[in-house]
Amino acid sequence: YFTVHKDLEIPEHSHGAQWGHLFHGTMELTVDGETRTCKPGDSWNIPAGVPHAAKIKGRSLLMDVFEEPDRYPLRT
Repeated sequence: YFTVHKDLEIPEHSHGAQWGHLFHGTMELTVDGETRTCKPGDSWNIPAGVPHAAKIKGRSLLMDVFEEPDRYPLRT
């Protein structure tokens, strides 16, 4: 889960497959050059190796699941 406290821009990048869901807020998601505006209840599926970027509005809550098991190590 990710809580975005202030507007955040994630530049274009790629990695293993990624799946996600937006619970609160808004996000502009660009996948393989196509941009869509996500609102609460929207989900996404980004295949492995496909370039993508995002602009997430502050006060957003989302969940991302990554194919790579060590994409984000646990914080203690």
